[in-house]
Amino acid sequence: MLKQMNEIIKYLNNPVFQEDIQHLNSKALSGLKDAYDQLNTSLLNESRQAKSTSKVMFTEPKENFEKGEIWLVKKNYVDYEGHKIKSDIPHYVCIVTDVSKLSDIRFARVQPLSQFTEFCSPEDILIKDQTIIGFEFIIESWNEQPISVELLDKRIGSLPESLLQIDSSTEKYTYSKEQVEFRKCEIQNTKYIRNSILAYLSWNEHKQEDMGGVVFNFDNSVYYPELVEVMPDSMNYQAAAKSGMNPESHIYAFEQDIDSHKVEVEVFRHDKNLTILVKTNLNIELLDTNSEIIEPTMLWNDKNIFEFSSLSPGQYNITTSSTQQTIGIRIQ
Repeated sequence: MLKQMNEIIKYLNNPVFQEDIQHLNSKALSGLKDAYDQLNTSLLNESRQAKSTSKVMFTEPKENFEKGEIWLVKKNYVDYEGHKIKSDIPHYVCIVTDVSKLSDIRFARVQPLSQFTEFCSPEDILIKDQTIIGFEFIIESWNEQPISVELLDKRIGSLPESLLQIDSSTEKYTYSKEQVEFRKCEIQNTKYIRNSILAYLSWNEHKQEDMGGVVFNFDNSVYYPELVEVMPDSMNYQAAAKSGMNPESHIYAFEQDIDSHKVEVEVFRHDKNLTILVKTNLNIELLDTNSEIIEPTMLWNDKNIFEFSSLSPGQYNITTSSTQQTIGIRIQ
């Protein structure tokens, strides 16, 4: 048992793919392989697992979320500052609070689930009913954290409140070295869950105006540009002059070299409409939150300026055909 616990900790420290586990030729790892296969089947092959496990019920996200519900969390997402977040391990969570609203974002507090019941302690809630999600699991009450409800991907089922209680004798319990290491791994591997809120809090702290702002993200580094006055050499000034309109008085500007080509970006707000201007000799595309291409409203070929107008607040990405590098833009 101890050797298997150490192998699980080793795996959680450096998650490997299923085919990598299959090549491990160790009797002590057989339980780990079986557990991983079970996890892989129930999370990644959802429809097949749903048919074979009567109580598993996969549903799409909804407006209302209730305490005790078990949800599958998205493995990949773009956070509020434009970071591309990816988890190596899929996770279930149990909602333990009502949904609250923090300005523009809805969140709840959740406790992650783990199938590695070998590490169960009085602060874990052990659920032995395998028909709920396909295997026995523990609810990590010690790993409670906030999550944006946008990350809750599919509802699996729910637990009665009577089961969501921990042992009151926790203070008398001595944790083993393996349990401590397991907790460190779990806290590290679930940080992508709470990051959905931490990134928003960072945005809320650094945004340039009370009503919102703009943050650029390039190569997973964030930039909060100052709101600067429009100068005669700015794209906004040139585009406005060409169309016979008055330029906006202030803009957010960003500049980056991509594949040895300069890419200049300006963002400004006209009434309630948002506009992105891009100046570059590269062939670029602007993608919205759903990775759908937005066609330019204007194209100033003589100045290599792409204009995208009448945009709504949200996340946008500038991509090029020559490289996989992107410029992320969050506008609120």
